[in-house]
Amino acid sequence: MPDSVLEIIHGLSLTRSEDEIAEVVSQAVRTLLHADGATLALRDGDHFYYARGEAVSPLWKGRRLPMNGCIAGWCMTNGQIAASADIRRDSRMLAEIYRPAFVRSLAVAPVGAGAPIAALGAYWSEQHQPQPEELDRLQAIADGAGLAMANLHRANTGHPDASIPSSAPGERPVRDRVPLGPAIEGFLYRGLRPNSLQAYAFALGCLLVATMLALGLQAAGVSGLVGGAFFFPAVLLALLVGGSRSGAAAAAFGGVALYYFLMEPPWSFSPPTASDVIDLAIYAGSSALMVLTVRSYKRMVQNLKQEDARHLILALEQQHRAKNAVVVAEAIVRGGLETDPVQARIINQRIRAAFADVDIHLRSRRIRMPSLLNQELEPFDLARFDLKGDDETALIPEVSSIFTLAVHELATNALKYGALSVPDGRVELAWRIADGQATIFWRETGGPPVSRPEKTGYGTLLLGRLVRAAGGELVISFPATGATAQISLWLDGKRSPD
Repeated sequence: MPDSVLEIIHGLSLTRSEDEIAEVVSQAVRTLLHADGATLALRDGDHFYYARGEAVSPLWKGRRLPMNGCIAGWCMTNGQIAASADIRRDSRMLAEIYRPAFVRSLAVAPVGAGAPIAALGAYWSEQHQPQPEELDRLQAIADGAGLAMANLHRANTGHPDASIPSSAPGERPVRDRVPLGPAIEGFLYRGLRPNSLQAYAFALGCLLVATMLALGLQAAGVSGLVGGAFFFPAVLLALLVGGSRSGAAAAAFGGVALYYFLMEPPWSFSPPTASDVIDLAIYAGSSALMVLTVRSYKRMVQNLKQEDARHLILALEQQHRAKNAVVVAEAIVRGGLETDPVQARIINQRIRAAFADVDIHLRSRRIRMPSLLNQELEPFDLARFDLKGDDETALIPEVSSIFTLAVHELATNALKYGALSVPDGRVELAWRIADGQATIFWRETGGPPVSRPEKTGYGTLLLGRLVRAAGGELVISFPATGATAQISLWLDGKRSPD
């Protein structure tokens, strides 16, 4: 069982199904929170159902309830963590749900940013008051589960958007219709569990297809066939999908099929000729090289996944520390302005708005442009910005994070040197979608006269590199009336829409 958040994130990065995600997080909750039980509840339109439970006695696996019928539904609806030291005295609890179970205390965290798609619960058989550090751990595990489910959905559909579509109230979830190419890419990426019965069955199926194709061409009178050419694709597919052992098994049985069905005389195990031995040796050597190459490739991919897991846990840790710093700063402000609570509240609102910039970079779902700009610009006084554009414009995380950095850099420079450095200065910020690209336009007015700086700042240089790396375009100019900028990025986060 995982005994650290890092191991949990690592385990989640290797999952290939919702059941595996539920298994990892349920075991993690019981271990890290010393809970007597854990469940993962998945949203299903205006209902939810318990996908899995790990507990000292049976819980509610498979049970389906309305969203307003239990604390898990409340948690998903409100997007907030919930805790109860005594469920018997909590009005959010349905007595008939918990009475047959051992549960006395619980904590439930939403899974998925923005619109939660699930809820992760921890349960105790004796009265227990969940502590803040326990709630933080539960939410960190839930955040990891949300990212894993979003990545699973992206691998299943091939869509650049990592979010999971939610069903309308009263509707059953509907799977997206996925183009064949991305679906095959997702299958090859996820693969099957190595050394499983399914992996060997898949290898056998690839061999059968290759053998039938070779025999069909042979029966059609096609001459000059190179037998190994039919089995190499089968071996490669078995390696990519089922792992090295199933690939090696496919190579071995492919060699037998090649010798028995395709070498003269066919359909017999007659003594091989020197030419047959050479052909079989070339086939065996090529197959061995293929197995070693794919095995090395998969090891490299595994290392990259582990590195991604490490970066994620570091990012979550930084986010947690930033939240703690915000709490401390707010306490200092309230203590220093006890005689002026209105001013203290205004300052604390600005502090929380500034923290939203830290929080947005860990977003795993689409975000609408107005929401992104409001969060990012609130510390700079939203009243001084004129926002123009389609309110329904939504961006994937890869694009929204770059736009966030761009707006922050431009607003910071405007505050130091441009329109926001004087009381009457204003900024017009517009956006549009055209030809597969999202473009934002920044124009400052009413500020001091500006001119092109002699040296480009580090923030602007970094922003330019990020935009160009994403295949986008950044243009900044400095007319005397105020700085202007135009940033364009592909909506799918790629270099081109093709």
